[in-house]
Amino acid sequence: LLTASKEKQRPFDVLMVDEGSRLTRKLKDALTIADILQFYGVRLVIVNRKLDSDDPNFHNLITLIGMVDEQNSELMRHRVRRGQVGRARKGHKPGGRCYGYKSVSVMNVEHPELTGRAAIDGYKWQVYEPQAAVLRRIFRLYADGLSVSDIVTTLNREGIPAASPPRIAPGRTWWSASLVKRILKNEKYTGKLIYGKTSQYIHPETGKTVTRKNDSSLWTTFDDPDARIIPDELWNRVQERLNVVNEKMKRYRIAALNRAGRRDYLFSGLLECC
Repeated sequence: LLTASKEKQRPFDVLMVDEGSRLTRKLKDALTIADILQFYGVRLVIVNRKLDSDDPNFHNLITLIGMVDEQNSELMRHRVRRGQVGRARKGHKPGGRCYGYKSVSVMNVEHPELTGRAAIDGYKWQVYEPQAAVLRRIFRLYADGLSVSDIVTTLNREGIPAASPPRIAPGRTWWSASLVKRILKNEKYTGKLIYGKTSQYIHPETGKTVTRKNDSSLWTTFDDPDARIIPDELWNRVQERLNVVNEKMKRYRIAALNRAGRRDYLFSGLLECC
């Protein structure tokens, strides 16, 4: 829209928005957009506030409105998180999809809707056995000594649909090493559900979404025995092997850095004495 406003033969002369938050919820962006449109001769009208960029007080008024919209956006973010935490404490599903489960509604017959049907109190995870069987197999293969890359090769060779849906178009999905590693570390499969491990932020310069891990004090944790797919014995075997492999790889990386400047022989760093 801003690019079109800069064209000599632009397709519009007036931009009308129902309210300021439909344009942007950031005060900084609201002022920037208003200045760009004004510079290129495009009139900006905010309908619900009856604001018009032809008004001499427009810049001051949009500043005040932008501050309110930005504050409302932050309050809404906190309200959404509070509601999700409340659902998690009730044992309901607060997040999106997860491989190995399907989402089922929890009905509240004591609070019917206007139509007379029972209201939906929330959603719970229910084990989806076809995918759960694949998860158990992944854990068993790794616990028995198969590498992550070999597990990926096996699953892809057998044509088993991967946990991640295709991003572009429907079709076959592919397993990857990072996907299998995430599965092997996911405590949800032991029936331990955790909400709030991460938070997402918008980078102020790039506009991209950045995910950061929260302090454990902000996590909401509860047990759901019905959601258990992996038994404790198998889970512990897998975690022990993951720790051993990670420790070995850490030592290898440190050793590789130490010998980076003194590789004296043809097979240095490739052969290991046993």
